[in-house]
Amino acid sequence: MALLAMLAATRTEQMHGSLASGYSLSYLIAMGIVLFAVVLVVTLLKWRA
Repeated sequence: MALLAMLAATRTEQMHGSLASGYSLSYLIAMGIVLFAVVLVVTLLKWRA
């Protein structure tokens, strides 16, 4: 969570105050992490069964 906040703040600073770009970057990264976790769980469940 802190990593996502740091990335959003850094992106906002780079874009000179554009909060939308910072938050959209952090949401995209969070979505990627969740997608990776879902694929990992499905793969491990299939492997175990």
